[in-house]
Amino acid sequence: MEELISLRKTIWWITGISFSLGTVLFLTNLILGQGQLLVLGYIYICCAIGFNSIVFFLCLLHCIDKPKDARKIFVSACILLLNVPVACLYFVITIKFTHIF
Repeated sequence: MEELISLRKTIWWITGISFSLGTVLFLTNLILGQGQLLVLGYIYICCAIGFNSIVFFLCLLHCIDKPKDARKIFVSACILLLNVPVACLYFVITIKFTHIF
């Protein structure tokens, strides 16, 4: 039980940190304008997608290993995936405001 609580807390921390860093980069880019942080934003998105994907698949493996706790772990892992549409929304807004494409 202790392991489940620790795993879920870790997933929530990763979700929060990923969302917070993405939001800070997004807002900073909007405030500064002209896309000065686009390269850093792209690097962040690539790293975040990779890291969050690894954590998600590790959670899926943990669900297979511990079927009793699978539902709780899977719900937490799906919340981690909510960062993906948020990142897509930030990307679309950034492109519209910077007029790069």
